[in-house]
Amino acid sequence: MPKAKYQTLIDKSIEVALSAIELYNKPNFNYREESFAILMLNAWELLLKAKVLKDNKGKLTSLYVPIKKNKKDGTKSKQIVYKKNRAKNYLTLDLSTLVNKLIIDANLKKSLEILMEVRDNSIHFMNSSKLFEKYMLEISIASLKNYSLLIYEWFNRSLDEFDLFLIPLAFNLPETFNVDNLKNETESHKRLLEYISTQKQDVAKDSAYSITVVIDLKIERNKEGFSVKFDENGIPVTIDSEEVLKKKYPLDYDALTTKCSERYTDFKKNKKFYRIRDKICKENNYKNTRYLNHLTQKGLKKDYYSSNIFKELDKYYTKK
Repeated sequence: MPKAKYQTLIDKSIEVALSAIELYNKPNFNYREESFAILMLNAWELLLKAKVLKDNKGKLTSLYVPIKKNKKDGTKSKQIVYKKNRAKNYLTLDLSTLVNKLIIDANLKKSLEILMEVRDNSIHFMNSSKLFEKYMLEISIASLKNYSLLIYEWFNRSLDEFDLFLIPLAFNLPETFNVDNLKNETESHKRLLEYISTQKQDVAKDSAYSITVVIDLKIERNKEGFSVKFDENGIPVTIDSEEVLKKKYPLDYDALTTKCSERYTDFKKNKKFYRIRDKICKENNYKNTRYLNHLTQKGLKKDYYSSNIFKELDKYYTKK
């Protein structure tokens, strides 16, 4: 069965997002923030277009730019045609139109508007200040988080198989900043920084989406070398520790019951098993519940289990 048009756009969107991450994480790449903004917005645009196609049952005309046809006398007809580009292909809806059409959440809309502003400014000059790099790290991490949330909400598409992360440690980023740091910057760059600073402070607290994600780390020196610790007085963050969790709790329900069937002669998925499982997990912390929205800890969730659970299950079932 051929893949639906909107699914093809989703696949392409994910590929572009991964390209944005790859470029951002390159060492000694002077155009990383601007490149990320350009590519990540491309990924967002494809995702929004996929939503339009899905909602309109795959009709491509839902993506075209409608205009009224001209009559012979030069006046506008009621008949609708679709605008074409110089190559005589149909123009599609631009990102700003798609955002206004589809995005309701204030934080998500503001996050995309900031990225668009960075993209538009990057065409005219190089954004080079350390403060800009700091802002963009916070904005870029938020954009990836938002992207992952929305693609799951709209299309039930999980991105767990991909490494959607940006390298958060940059030792040359400033902890504090004052106006003297911007003396050598152009006026246009200063205006961009002022815009970002203003927008990222206007946060809707009841939203699952983020404008920025701030990572506050404290580096402490000890006799054995360097260790990274959280500053108790810093900004609290949630570490994206998916890989750590997967190693500690690698089994979902299907994997757990499949292995039980392979391991035991008398295993059955019944009330007895559920009672034993719940008792074992409660006493030994062998279960971890992961929420799609880890900030609110509400909504869709899924349980994962430690492989150590079999040590206890062996006491109740007969091994093959």
